[in-house]
Amino acid sequence: MATLADDLALTPNVDANEVENEMKSGGIPTEGYHHAILDGYREIKADSGTHGRELTFLVIAGPSRGLKVKDAIWSPAGHDAIKDERSRNRIRLLAHRLGLLTKVMNPDGKTATYKPVPGKNEFSDAFGAECIIKVKHKEREYQDDKGNIKKVKDANLDFEGVFMLDDPRVKDVQRGKAADVPKSPPPPPKDDFGDI
Repeated sequence: MATLADDLALTPNVDANEVENEMKSGGIPTEGYHHAILDGYREIKADSGTHGRELTFLVIAGPSRGLKVKDAIWSPAGHDAIKDERSRNRIRLLAHRLGLLTKVMNPDGKTATYKPVPGKNEFSDAFGAECIIKVKHKEREYQDDKGNIKKVKDANLDFEGVFMLDDPRVKDVQRGKAADVPKSPPPPPKDDFGDI
């Protein structure tokens, strides 16, 4: 049987301030900027039929180290041109900042275009990519199995959400080492069922 000392796991030294900060946020990453890696990816579908991608980020530094943030990015639904372009722009932005796209300066020297990075075709190809994420909290209600309405706080990315490590806006964010945090196994390769 485990003793209290075993459960406390106080060696090596545990930072009491980090414990306090983590528990203050309810076990979810605190709001603000965090050094993270892309730790998970899966395709999702809304009840409306809209296709999306759920990205999971693992925080690798600071008081929220070891906690995860999931965020969905939705493909254009085809109902509203303005909303569809906004969806595309968010996908483009995140794909660039996670290393799936690169920016190439146009001959005019003023504008740039995105170009695909060879061999990187989906967010699963960016598994393990380091970035800085900006977390926000959102409260939502749900009904428990007894019919009671409960409130819970979720951690999500803000709309811009992901920043490259060299972005000047995140230069002061505490950094960690990805190797120091247990990660999820990489996603399995996609099977096109071509051998059937």
